[in-house]
Amino acid sequence: MPEQTQFEPNGEKFSLFHGHSEYDQKDKTIAVRIGIEMGKEVKEVPFELRIEIFGVFEVDEDKFPIKFVHNWAEKNAPLILYPYLREHVFSLSSRAGFRGTLLPLFQVPTFYSK
Repeated sequence: MPEQTQFEPNGEKFSLFHGHSEYDQKDKTIAVRIGIEMGKEVKEVPFELRIEIFGVFEVDEDKFPIKFVHNWAEKNAPLILYPYLREHVFSLSSRAGFRGTLLPLFQVPTFYSK
């Protein structure tokens, strides 16, 4: 019996998207979603994958200035959700019978002010 080749999705070729809701002043929350799509650009891969996760963050208005909430939701919240998205991609691709697909880690630069 000839050996079968099993194609694996490339964890480095994916599209990342994210968005957020308006800030809900009554509930003091903001919703953020993050997701990926992969497999469309590689014809040999036998599936396409789209995963989205959604998080609702409660804001302590006494400790966090509301004027920065949208900026935080746009830039910081996706980085908080990304490890959970990464785990879902790995888990789902593993359960589908492939080697687990690992999305790359993000390196966030650290800024120091004097």
